[in-house]
Amino acid sequence: SMTTTELIYIDDLGAKSTGLVVYGWTTVPTYHWNEALGDLLALRQHLEEAYAIPKRYELHATKFVGGRGNPSLDVSWNRVKRNRRLVVDEMIEVISGSPWMTIGSIASSVYGTRRHYQHEKLRAYGELINMLDSWLDARGAVGIIIMDGDGSDRRYTTAHRSLNLKTRNIIEDPFFINSHTSQWIQVADLIAYSAYQCVLHSPAKEFTWDWYPRLKARDAYGGTVMI
Repeated sequence: SMTTTELIYIDDLGAKSTGLVVYGWTTVPTYHWNEALGDLLALRQHLEEAYAIPKRYELHATKFVGGRGNPSLDVSWNRVKRNRRLVVDEMIEVISGSPWMTIGSIASSVYGTRRHYQHEKLRAYGELINMLDSWLDARGAVGIIIMDGDGSDRRYTTAHRSLNLKTRNIIEDPFFINSHTSQWIQVADLIAYSAYQCVLHSPAKEFTWDWYPRLKARDAYGGTVMI
């Protein structure tokens, strides 16, 4: 039988000030990629018709939820923060209702210098790669990692190359794509953001706390994995 190939889109979120490192991911099998992307594009069509948010506008969770930028062509819409929560609600709904996507997240906390934080970020990525490799193995699948970025940071390849070549299921080094050109990276970004807020539990962002739990049905591990 043919091996399933999964495209795994990853984005990270974190801040040295909170000490939190979070990676969020979504994966879709290549043979359902068209249908799954169709669902995302239908959502973007709806957001354009309902809220005048152009399809090409990058929905970057931190900025978007925080009230920054002008996503809508309707200037007055942009000034009401609550409007943005409605949009995220609809995005969460689409992801949680997708039969094609599997999602997940990992989180870790570190206190110390910027160097400690950067080191922890790479350690967490290594843990994530091992987890995903096992997840693929259990399915008899192979996977390709696609991340937000321009590929200039070569440190992420180390985690891939430390997997045993004979048994590894993640093929190739990570591929990089710019988030503003990819609906998938924007989904991974929202997953990372939702997981981050759920773990951080900041009273100022209480309205975000239930976003990640609403994705539980899609979550490969039933919740954020603390490492």
